[in-house]
Amino acid sequence: MGFKKKGSAIILIGERKNELGGSIYYSIFNFLGKNLPKPDLKVVEAELWVLTDLIDNQLILSAHDISDGGVAVALSEMSFQNEIGFEVNIGKSLRADVWLFSETGGFVIEVDKKNLQTVVAALSSCGVYYEEIGETTDHQAMLFGQEIHMPVSKAKDSWQKSLREKIK
Repeated sequence: MGFKKKGSAIILIGERKNELGGSIYYSIFNFLGKNLPKPDLKVVEAELWVLTDLIDNQLILSAHDISDGGVAVALSEMSFQNEIGFEVNIGKSLRADVWLFSETGGFVIEVDKKNLQTVVAALSSCGVYYEEIGETTDHQAMLFGQEIHMPVSKAKDSWQKSLREKIK
């Protein structure tokens, strides 16, 4: 699931929705919320079929599901394995925090730019919602639009320490 190379395209599969109810983000603020993720099984099925085809045809470099922590956590976890940074644009359809941390299902995929047109054509032909949101970079930082700039190593260290604390 980790990013494999610098200069790859990052594509978001699955429309972001205001579905923060029961999310990790809300739990930080001791807030439960009411907008729970409501997956549309036909949409999920289409996403899974096209993703499986892309993997089978070796058209993507890496992939991660969007779940606990939303797009922000999925992207962060992708950067940790090989400490490859990224720059992404935050969608304008929702507030930045909602777009980043909504736990609406979907996927983030890394695509070699030479395969980008083929991947986009496959996603389009299956009627799957997607956005090209950014790219992996040669700097070791995570840039979420203008909202969050953090060195990969600092985020990775915090993430690993948090896991250690939960295991104790």
